[in-house]
Amino acid sequence: MRRALFRPPLPLVIFIILTLTSCLAGFAIFYNILIAHDRGKYFNLETSHLYVEFPKNWFVFRWEEKNITGNKYGLVIAPLNLRVLMLITIYDENATKTYLTQNNVSDAFSVNMFEIEKLYNLTMKRSSNVRLRFIENGTRIVSGYNVTYSTFIIINGYVDEGGDTHDWTWTFMSSVNDKIIQIAYHGIEMDYDLAYEEFQYILNSTKIKG
Repeated sequence: MRRALFRPPLPLVIFIILTLTSCLAGFAIFYNILIAHDRGKYFNLETSHLYVEFPKNWFVFRWEEKNITGNKYGLVIAPLNLRVLMLITIYDENATKTYLTQNNVSDAFSVNMFEIEKLYNLTMKRSSNVRLRFIENGTRIVSGYNVTYSTFIIINGYVDEGGDTHDWTWTFMSSVNDKIIQIAYHGIEMDYDLAYEEFQYILNSTKIKG
Protein backbone atom coordinates (compact mmCIF):
# COMPACT_ATOMS: atom_id res chain seq x y z
CA MET A 1 0.00 0.00 0.00
CA ARG A 2 1.46 3.33 -1.04
CA ARG A 3 1.67 6.15 1.43
CA ALA A 4 -0.22 8.43 -0.96
CA LEU A 5 -3.28 7.93 1.26
CA PHE A 6 -1.36 9.36 4.21
CA ARG A 7 0.45 12.35 2.73
CA PRO A 8 0.88 14.35 5.98
CA PRO A 9 3.97 13.07 7.81
CA LEU A 10 2.20 13.01 11.17
CA PRO A 11 0.09 10.01 12.17
CA LEU A 12 -2.97 12.20 12.81
CA VAL A 13 -4.55 11.60 9.42
CA ILE A 14 -3.67 7.91 9.57
CA PHE A 15 -5.52 7.57 12.88
CA ILE A 16 -8.67 9.04 11.32
CA ILE A 17 -8.42 7.02 8.10
CA LEU A 18 -8.12 3.80 10.09
CA THR A 19 -11.74 4.24 11.16
CA LEU A 20 -12.90 3.98 7.57
CA THR A 21 -14.01 0.81 5.84
CA SER A 22 -11.22 1.01 3.27
CA CYS A 23 -8.65 0.19 5.93
CA LEU A 24 -10.51 -2.95 6.94
CA ALA A 25 -9.90 -4.28 3.46
CA GLY A 26 -6.17 -3.87 4.05
CA PHE A 27 -6.54 -5.88 7.23
CA ALA A 28 -8.26 -8.72 5.40
CA ILE A 29 -5.46 -8.93 2.83
CA PHE A 30 -2.72 -9.07 5.41
CA TYR A 31 -4.64 -11.40 7.70
CA ASN A 32 -4.44 -14.11 5.07
CA ILE A 33 -0.67 -13.66 4.86
CA LEU A 34 -0.07 -13.47 8.58
CA ILE A 35 -1.80 -16.76 9.36
CA ALA A 36 1.37 -18.43 8.10
CA HIS A 37 3.37 -16.57 10.76
CA ASP A 38 1.44 -17.60 13.83
CA ARG A 39 3.51 -17.48 17.04
CA GLY A 40 1.01 -18.58 19.67
CA LYS A 41 -0.52 -15.39 21.07
CA TYR A 42 1.15 -13.29 18.38
CA PHE A 43 1.60 -12.88 14.67
CA ASN A 44 4.82 -11.71 13.09
CA LEU A 45 5.47 -9.77 9.93
CA GLU A 46 8.80 -9.47 8.16
CA THR A 47 9.57 -7.04 5.34
CA SER A 48 12.85 -6.12 3.69
CA HIS A 49 13.23 -3.34 6.27
CA LEU A 50 11.44 -4.48 9.43
CA TYR A 51 10.46 -7.42 11.58
CA VAL A 52 7.73 -7.11 14.21
CA GLU A 53 5.58 -9.32 16.41
CA PHE A 54 2.13 -8.14 17.44
CA PRO A 55 -0.94 -9.50 19.28
CA LYS A 56 -3.57 -11.37 17.32
CA ASN A 57 -6.22 -8.77 18.12
CA TRP A 58 -4.13 -6.10 16.38
CA PHE A 59 -3.83 -5.59 12.64
CA VAL A 60 -0.97 -4.29 10.52
CA PHE A 61 -0.30 -3.04 7.04
CA ARG A 62 2.83 -1.77 5.40
CA TRP A 63 3.33 1.26 3.19
CA GLU A 64 6.10 2.83 1.20
CA GLU A 65 6.79 6.10 -0.58
CA LYS A 66 9.42 6.31 -3.30
CA ASN A 67 10.46 9.44 -5.17
CA ILE A 68 13.57 11.31 -6.31
CA THR A 69 14.15 12.85 -2.87
CA GLY A 70 14.43 9.44 -1.20
CA ASN A 71 12.40 6.49 -0.02
CA LYS A 72 10.37 5.91 3.14
CA TYR A 73 9.04 2.62 4.45
CA GLY A 74 6.85 1.77 7.36
CA LEU A 75 4.18 -0.15 9.20
CA VAL A 76 0.91 0.92 10.76
CA ILE A 77 -0.13 -1.32 13.67
CA ALA A 78 -3.33 -0.93 15.68
CA PRO A 79 -5.71 -2.96 17.87
CA LEU A 80 -9.19 -3.73 16.65
CA ASN A 81 -10.97 -2.64 19.83
CA LEU A 82 -9.14 0.47 21.08
CA ARG A 83 -8.48 3.98 19.76
CA VAL A 84 -4.74 3.39 19.65
CA LEU A 85 -2.20 3.36 16.84
CA MET A 86 1.50 2.66 16.39
CA LEU A 87 3.45 3.89 13.38
CA ILE A 88 7.01 2.94 12.40
CA THR A 89 8.73 4.95 9.66
CA ILE A 90 12.20 4.40 8.19
CA TYR A 91 13.86 6.95 5.90
CA ASP A 92 16.64 5.87 3.58
CA GLU A 93 19.83 7.95 3.32
CA ASN A 94 18.49 10.31 0.64
CA ALA A 95 15.16 10.82 2.37
CA THR A 96 17.03 11.47 5.63
CA LYS A 97 19.15 14.20 4.04
CA THR A 98 16.04 15.76 2.48
CA TYR A 99 14.11 15.72 5.76
CA LEU A 100 16.93 17.23 7.81
CA THR A 101 17.59 19.98 5.26
CA GLN A 102 13.99 20.93 4.55
CA ASN A 103 13.00 21.03 8.22
CA ASN A 104 16.25 22.56 9.54
CA VAL A 105 16.80 19.82 12.14
CA SER A 106 19.96 17.91 12.94
CA ASP A 107 19.38 15.37 15.72
CA ALA A 108 16.72 13.13 17.23
CA PHE A 109 15.56 15.63 19.85
CA SER A 110 15.06 18.40 17.29
CA VAL A 111 13.19 15.96 15.04
CA ASN A 112 10.85 15.13 17.92
CA MET A 113 10.23 18.79 18.75
CA PHE A 114 9.60 19.60 15.09
CA GLU A 115 7.00 16.84 14.72
CA ILE A 116 5.36 17.62 18.06
CA GLU A 117 5.01 21.29 17.15
CA LYS A 118 3.45 20.35 13.80
CA LEU A 119 1.00 18.03 15.50
CA TYR A 120 0.09 20.61 18.14
CA ASN A 121 -0.50 23.30 15.52
CA LEU A 122 -2.68 20.91 13.56
CA THR A 123 -4.82 20.02 16.57
CA MET A 124 -5.32 23.69 17.39
CA LYS A 125 -7.12 24.05 14.07
CA ARG A 126 -9.64 21.41 15.15
CA SER A 127 -10.09 22.27 18.82
CA SER A 128 -10.03 25.74 20.37
CA ASN A 129 -9.14 24.64 23.92
CA VAL A 130 -5.95 22.68 23.33
CA ARG A 131 -3.00 22.52 25.73
CA LEU A 132 0.27 20.62 25.45
CA ARG A 133 1.75 18.96 28.53
CA PHE A 134 5.03 17.05 28.45
CA ILE A 135 5.28 14.00 30.70
CA GLU A 136 8.74 12.59 30.04
CA ASN A 137 11.77 12.94 27.78
CA GLY A 138 14.46 10.31 27.64
CA THR A 139 16.41 7.75 25.62
CA ARG A 140 16.20 4.00 25.15
CA ILE A 141 17.44 1.25 22.84
CA VAL A 142 15.25 -0.11 20.04
CA SER A 143 16.70 -2.83 17.81
CA GLY A 144 20.22 -1.72 18.73
CA TYR A 145 19.52 1.94 17.92
CA ASN A 146 19.65 4.68 20.54
CA VAL A 147 16.35 6.54 20.23
CA THR A 148 15.23 9.76 21.88
CA TYR A 149 11.62 9.83 23.02
CA SER A 150 9.07 12.31 24.29
CA THR A 151 5.81 11.37 26.00
CA PHE A 152 3.18 14.10 26.11
CA ILE A 153 -0.54 14.78 26.33
CA ILE A 154 -2.47 17.11 24.06
CA ILE A 155 -5.34 18.06 26.35
CA ASN A 156 -8.60 18.27 24.36
CA GLY A 157 -6.50 17.44 21.32
CA TYR A 158 -8.67 14.82 19.67
CA VAL A 159 -12.13 15.61 18.30
CA ASP A 160 -14.29 12.56 17.61
CA GLU A 161 -16.97 12.17 14.98
CA GLY A 162 -19.58 13.52 17.40
CA GLY A 163 -17.62 16.69 18.05
CA ASP A 164 -16.54 15.73 21.58
CA THR A 165 -12.95 16.44 22.61
CA HIS A 166 -10.63 13.98 24.32
CA ASP A 167 -7.16 14.04 25.80
CA TRP A 168 -4.66 12.56 23.38
CA THR A 169 -1.52 10.88 24.74
CA TRP A 170 1.56 10.29 22.60
CA THR A 171 4.99 8.76 22.77
CA PHE A 172 7.12 9.89 19.85
CA MET A 173 10.64 8.61 19.34
CA SER A 174 13.39 9.18 16.79
CA SER A 175 16.87 8.06 15.88
CA VAL A 176 19.04 10.04 13.46
CA ASN A 177 22.13 8.48 11.89
CA ASP A 178 22.59 7.56 8.23
CA LYS A 179 18.82 7.06 8.28
CA ILE A 180 15.96 8.43 10.34
CA ILE A 181 13.83 6.03 12.34
CA GLN A 182 10.57 7.37 13.76
CA ILE A 183 8.19 5.47 16.01
CA ALA A 184 4.94 6.96 17.24
CA TYR A 185 2.42 5.45 19.64
CA HIS A 186 -0.74 7.35 20.55
CA GLY A 187 -4.17 6.78 22.02
CA ILE A 188 -7.30 8.49 23.23
CA GLU A 189 -8.06 8.82 26.95
CA MET A 190 -7.52 5.51 28.81
CA ASP A 191 -7.03 3.52 25.61
CA TYR A 192 -3.40 4.62 25.59
CA ASP A 193 -2.80 2.96 28.98
CA LEU A 194 -4.85 -0.13 28.17
CA ALA A 195 -2.69 -0.98 25.15
CA TYR A 196 0.62 0.28 26.53
CA GLU A 197 1.93 -3.13 27.59
CA GLU A 198 1.22 -4.53 24.14
CA PHE A 199 2.93 -1.51 22.56
CA GLN A 200 6.02 -2.27 24.64
CA TYR A 201 5.96 -5.89 23.49
CA ILE A 202 5.78 -4.81 19.85
CA LEU A 203 8.54 -2.27 20.39
CA ASN A 204 10.82 -4.82 22.05
CA SER A 205 10.21 -7.32 19.24
CA THR A 206 10.98 -4.82 16.51
CA LYS A 207 14.08 -5.48 14.42
CA ILE A 208 15.20 -2.81 11.98
CA LYS A 209 17.27 -4.14 9.10
CA GLY A 210 20.18 -2.54 7.29
